Amino acid sequence: MHVVCVTFPITVGKIEEFLPKMHLQARNSIEREPDCYRFDVCQSNTNDHEVFPYEVYTDEAAFENISTVPSSKNLTASRQLLSEINR
Repeated sequence: MHVVCVTFPITVGKIEEFLPKMHLQARNSIEREPDCYRFDVCQSNTNDHEVFPYEVYTDEAAFENISTVPSSKNLTASRQLLSEINR
């Protein structure tokens, strides 16, 4: 099992724009990546503008291979949105 948890600071006032895209990525990962067992989008309970996805994969190789799965386009879009939002 390989677990990934990364913290994303989101610019104040942009969380409503970011969360739907991150939830779409989570749903697509579960549906389209056979080795992705869990993808939760969590928010800090002490900072409304901090998000951390919690992902569980079969192993590290499965996580490394997500760039070959069509749903990874949503991950790229989420990363781009994160970059744009935090300018």
